[in-house]
Amino acid sequence: MIESRKRTEDGRIVTDPIVPASVFNDTYSDDFNIFIRLGLQPVSSEWKEDEINALDTDDKKQAFIRQDIVDELMREGLTIPQNVIIIGTVNMDDTTNTFSRKVIDRAMTFETIVNTFGLDYFEKDVPLHYVKNPLPGEYFISDEVRATQMIESGRFSLTEKEEQDVLAFINGINKDMEGTPFKISYRILNETILLYHSKRRLKELLEENGDSRVTIHDGLNTIFDDILMQKVLPRIEGDYDKCCKCLTKLSSRCAENSWNKSEDKIEFMIERFGKDKSGFTSFWN
Repeated sequence: MIESRKRTEDGRIVTDPIVPASVFNDTYSDDFNIFIRLGLQPVSSEWKEDEINALDTDDKKQAFIRQDIVDELMREGLTIPQNVIIIGTVNMDDTTNTFSRKVIDRAMTFETIVNTFGLDYFEKDVPLHYVKNPLPGEYFISDEVRATQMIESGRFSLTEKEEQDVLAFINGINKDMEGTPFKISYRILNETILLYHSKRRLKELLEENGDSRVTIHDGLNTIFDDILMQKVLPRIEGDYDKCCKCLTKLSSRCAENSWNKSEDKIEFMIERFGKDKSGFTSFWN
C-alpha cells in the first residue's frame, strides 16, 4: 500500500485506497451515519443519527463541519494521508529474527546505541530525555516519491557532477558486492536522491529561521555515508565466506571517501567473524 504512493498534479502524495470510494458512495443514501462513526462532527450537535440519515441529498452535502473529508472519502476512498509517518522500534539480539532484505529496502534504518554514562545520569532522567525545541512535524512530511519525476518537473536539480557522483556511488557499491545476494537496485538510487533533496530543503527551511541544526558538510558525500548505514549495511549478514570479501572492499571505499560512520560499522562487522573466521556477522549490535 505504501509503495503505491504517487504525487498528484496539485502536489499531494496519495496512495491507493485502503477502502475504495465505492464503499462510501454505496452507503451514502442507506447509512449516512458511517461518517459519524468515523468521528466526523455534524454541523448541529443536537442532531440524532436517525435525523442525519433522513436528510435529503442537498442537506447531506453540508451536514458535517469537515464536509471536505466526507467529499474526499466519496471521491477518493480512504487512503494513507501524506502526513502519516510510520515509525517502528525493535530490539535486535540473538533471540530475534533478522529482517529480510525486502523489509530493509523499504525502510530507513536508524540504529540507537547506549554510549558511556557520565555523572549527568544522576542529575536528569537520561534514558527518557526529550530533545529540546524539536523540529516542526511538517518539516518531515514527504513531498516527493520519485526522483526522476521530481527532476523532470524542475522541482529539484542535480549538477552534472552530482549526477555522475550518484551513479558512481551506486555502481561502486554494487561492484564491491558482486557475487553476493546483497546488491542494491533502483529503490536505493531513488532514495539517495530523495534524501539529498530532503536534507537540502530542510537546511533551507531552518536557515530561514536562523536555525543551523541541519548541515550538509560536503554535499552528497554525507548522504552516501548515511545511505550506506541506513540502507546497505543492514542488508549484509552471514558467515565469513559470504560476507568478508564485500565488507573488505566496502571498507576500503569508505576510507577513500571519509565515510566514517560506515567504516566504523564495517570494522565492527568484520571483527565478529573472530580470529578463526568461524563467526556470523550482521549489522546489528
